[in-house]
Amino acid sequence: MRSLRSVPTGARFVRAARSLPRDRTATFAVTFSLIVPILILLAGLGIDYLTGLSNKARWDSSADAAALAAVQAADVYVTANAAAMNSATLVTNAEAVAVTAGTQAFNANAGTSETTGTVTPTIVMSQSGTSFTAQVTYTGSVPTHFGPMVGVNNFGVSGSSTASASVTTYINYYILVDISQSMGVGDTLTDMSNLYNLTAAMGYVNDNEPGCVYGCHVPINGYPLSNEEVAHGAGIKLRIDSAKTAIQDVINQAQANAVNGNIKIGIYTLQDNPTASVAPNYAPQTIMAMTNNYTGLTSAVGTIDLGPNTINGWGDSDMADSISNFASKLLQNNGTGFSPNSPQNYVFLITDGLQDIPGYCNITDHCTSAMSTTACAPLQAQATVGVIYTSYLPIYLQNNPANGYDPLYTLLVQPYVSSLQTTLQSCASSSQFFFQANDGPALIVAMNALFAASAQPVRLLH
Repeated sequence: MRSLRSVPTGARFVRAARSLPRDRTATFAVTFSLIVPILILLAGLGIDYLTGLSNKARWDSSADAAALAAVQAADVYVTANAAAMNSATLVTNAEAVAVTAGTQAFNANAGTSETTGTVTPTIVMSQSGTSFTAQVTYTGSVPTHFGPMVGVNNFGVSGSSTASASVTTYINYYILVDISQSMGVGDTLTDMSNLYNLTAAMGYVNDNEPGCVYGCHVPINGYPLSNEEVAHGAGIKLRIDSAKTAIQDVINQAQANAVNGNIKIGIYTLQDNPTASVAPNYAPQTIMAMTNNYTGLTSAVGTIDLGPNTINGWGDSDMADSISNFASKLLQNNGTGFSPNSPQNYVFLITDGLQDIPGYCNITDHCTSAMSTTACAPLQAQATVGVIYTSYLPIYLQNNPANGYDPLYTLLVQPYVSSLQTTLQSCASSSQFFFQANDGPALIVAMNALFAASAQPVRLLH
């Protein structure tokens, strides 16, 4: 009987090792064949995703274009039709036109190919004051090419955009100028000194003192020229001159910003009317009634002058009485600003806040006081009120601080100086409409700051 020989252990390992390469190749082939479809699917889904992102970017841009087109269309419609419609109808029609324009703009930018997706925009218009806001939202669907393999036939896409624009606004600017004698003070400290030195050298005596820092409008003591004429003849500016320059700046800005005559200006002075049959009469004097005739306004500004300095004990600037007269007789009701028949009102008041009041309360038979904190209530009820406080600078004896205050300044002005700013701040509609000007140049800067252009640029909010 033949015996079986056992195979050495080392030989068995050699045989197994020889078979390994053939087994690894087979395993890799099987594994690769299983992974490739997954890799292809992932790549395809990536392409689908990028396609979806591309569509979203395009539709986001379309939403931006739609929002801008909508508010621009509302602006154009209001500008063209403001004079012919009431505000409610105007807003309703403008919003309808805006939605149509916005939808057209969205569709034009979005494209309509079914192979790239479908999208539906929604445009909602709102109005606040004289501003329109367009909110555009959209929902879209982007078909997938590889997604159906995993049950995803399309990607949902959504987005939004908002734009706002202020439409052409109809505004009436009422400019009230205090033309009492304190507005005739030298424009700057240098002007005050120059005027004092000149009038003193000319031998002019005012209130028993040589020289004067005021360019008073009426000649006194038989002098051939008033202090105002002396000042202007020597090229010395008075504060009233800067007030006129400031008003002219507003006229120029109005002309530059006006659309279809939407900005009107009226110019009025606050003073005692010396021609009134009953004195005192503090009804404001109309330099030029509300108009958009900017050339006429420019000419009218040149006629503004200081008021008469009477000696009948009344003075010439009871501010509270003047404001009350103005509000009841000249100031229209405040409107929406959407049409010429419904303008928004702004009142710009230029004053130092010190008023003359009827009575005989001191040795000068001349009574003064600060304006009441409620004096401007009639204006605030019908307008946005802006105030430029032309600071009442100290008047020194012989224009020298070392000599102390001028006696009349001590008597008539100093007791009220500390309350003037507070009073005039309460007169303004808000802090942003209150400015203090210590001299003429500052007055001009303040007046320019008060003037607000009626049109704001169209802008995307997000």
